[in-house]
Amino acid sequence: LGKNTATFQHRQRTYSRTIQPAQVKDLDGEERFYYPSATEELVEDALRKLAADQQAGFFDKPNYRSGVVFSLYALREELKNRGHSRSYQEIVLSLDILSGSIIEIVPLEPESGEGLLRSPYLPSLVAVSRTRLKDDPKAKWAVQFHPLVTGSIDEVTYRQYNYHLMMSHSTQLARWLHKLLVLKYTFADFTKPFETRFSTIKRDSGLLESYARDRDGIQALEIAFRDLKERDILLSFERRDITGPRKKILDVVFQILPSLSFIAEAKAANKRLSDAKQKALGP
Repeated sequence: LGKNTATFQHRQRTYSRTIQPAQVKDLDGEERFYYPSATEELVEDALRKLAADQQAGFFDKPNYRSGVVFSLYALREELKNRGHSRSYQEIVLSLDILSGSIIEIVPLEPESGEGLLRSPYLPSLVAVSRTRLKDDPKAKWAVQFHPLVTGSIDEVTYRQYNYHLMMSHSTQLARWLHKLLVLKYTFADFTKPFETRFSTIKRDSGLLESYARDRDGIQALEIAFRDLKERDILLSFERRDITGPRKKILDVVFQILPSLSFIAEAKAANKRLSDAKQKALGP
């Protein structure tokens, strides 16, 4: 497998994202190349939850590192409790992929003053031996989180969200949309709908490239939005097609209204972020 490159936008700035797959020993013992996928995303989210829940996380500000100490048993139970059961071998494979895959982010506007960021998803993985794993799945492992996660902790830019609800989605696309709304729809209100486009989601998520026809990707996106509505994240969403000659669909605009519970969670997250920033500034 070669490198996978795409562009995305963040806060009105354009970046290039390149992912180099990990070469790992597969479940059958053969060496193969893997990009991080939905399972790796679930494992990474569960690791961050363990760091927050069990006071097993660490933040080393002087050396700019953060991470978590955990057991495979605890990680497997966390995934199982959220409806995403995986075997110990599958979890170890995911950890190998996350620690072996490298993501590189480069701003396409040099005048922004930002530079290159290149790192594995998990820069450090301390593991027990495979032999000991069979005897003691509760043996301790440790991972170091990606520098962007550490930066978010250091600069207090992370946001509170409903982890249990996010993990309940059946598709990676629905989870991505949920996180998008948490990060961007901070002003959630019945009088302030949120708008996004199919083309924007396709560009920034990278999750719709596998569809040969945009029509199929749009349908998958509608299904994901319905998932969010069924789980009381959205009150409603409306679709407006932008068409060209012969009514060919050029793009689709989705207008979203939040549920009461999402509005309450957004306000709570805003207050928690404000309090955390105030605490970081000190008396």
